[in-house]
Amino acid sequence: MSTHIGPPAKGSNFFGRTKMIDRIKNVISKGTHILLSAPRRVGKTSLAMRILYLIQKENWNGIYVTLEGAKDETIVAQRIISALKDQESLWKKTKDSFISMFKSANIEIDAFGAKIKYTHNDNSVEQLLETLGKAINQMKGNFLVVLDELPVFLASLETKEDGIARVETMLNVLRSFRQYDNGEEYDVKDKKVWFFCGSISLENYAAQRNLSYTINDIKPYKLGAYDQEETIDFLRLAAKRSMIDLDSEVSNHIISKVGWPIPFYLAIVFDAAMNEMADKTMTIVHVDEGYKKALEEHKKDFDLWIQRLQLHIKDAEIHIEFLKLIAKGKSVNLEFLKAFILGSEWSNTKELQILDILDQLESDGYIVLENQVYQFRSPLIRDYIIQKFHIALP
Repeated sequence: MSTHIGPPAKGSNFFGRTKMIDRIKNVISKGTHILLSAPRRVGKTSLAMRILYLIQKENWNGIYVTLEGAKDETIVAQRIISALKDQESLWKKTKDSFISMFKSANIEIDAFGAKIKYTHNDNSVEQLLETLGKAINQMKGNFLVVLDELPVFLASLETKEDGIARVETMLNVLRSFRQYDNGEEYDVKDKKVWFFCGSISLENYAAQRNLSYTINDIKPYKLGAYDQEETIDFLRLAAKRSMIDLDSEVSNHIISKVGWPIPFYLAIVFDAAMNEMADKTMTIVHVDEGYKKALEEHKKDFDLWIQRLQLHIKDAEIHIEFLKLIAKGKSVNLEFLKAFILGSEWSNTKELQILDILDQLESDGYIVLENQVYQFRSPLIRDYIIQKFHIALP
């Protein structure tokens, strides 16, 4: 394990999450579909890839596909087929049946799965996706499909022509994939499990659009911060591999500064503090200076949170205003926010709508409710908001 910042952590760079991995693997082994939600940088992709790696060692086949940046439904199909192609031994066994099934649906895919051609009509895209689902379900053996950033793709799809209808169709088609076999002999048949991940909550996204029925067969999990033991072990191992001295007082100070100990926060503060050192011993002063540098150097990573908020929320402005208010105040509760709403351009907003906004901000990892007061999960997020919007504190 290293203080891995950037791509998903794999191999020896992956650390912790043992209990969550065991729980999810157990559920997958029973053929249950999974929904893993976590804010950005919590480690959901790393966890999903780790589970895929481990389950492949237990006589499962599987693929990982990210939908981030996918422009339309055809690109989704292309990425899934390309991921299958990358599993060379698996593709050799499935290529002929895939091509045959698509051909019978009047859809052409080349021998490498990289190109798709079909006659455009009202149902062509839906037919493409349905054919792909049927082809996957007819594969031999247990198979896991990890589909990352589905909610991000859906939010992007929604902005296109007939977006809402296309989103509903996409979710219904995915549901049809998962309904292929619920008979009495399900436990002895080959299992096809879909594992959805998202830095946007798919549950919230679907609920806001009255589409919860499309995902009510998926078991949801939320990935949060490390527990206390994992956090201490993470820092201890990072110090050992960096060959520096880190006593418990300094380790606890890092944890206090970070507030919400997710791998990314711990790593950027630890690395920035280490860059402040002149010898092999880390001090509290190094941590304090490193904290400031981490905010400066990783501004773009925090910016992505705001960009995602603007992407998948129809009225992102009011969400951002709530974040700014919480950054300013030490006693922001529901009554305070309701009073703010009354004198604002959102004065028609009802209490249930306010609660929905707060639930969204909480599930997306920004805030937490403690003693009836809303606070940021991490001082890093609060300080980022203060700097981003040039907030003057009293």
